[in-house]
Amino acid sequence: MPLVTWNSSNIGADPLFIDAINNEYSLSDYSLAIGAGGYSE
Repeated sequence: MPLVTWNSSNIGADPLFIDAINNEYSLSDYSLAIGAGGYSE
């Protein structure tokens, strides 16, 4: 079973983490991921 089901609502762009190499996964101010998520069950 795949972990992600891809559809038209997925973002396939770089999330622009602050510093992923050093485990800082906060989003930069320019990230397309900000405000793009939603909850589903």
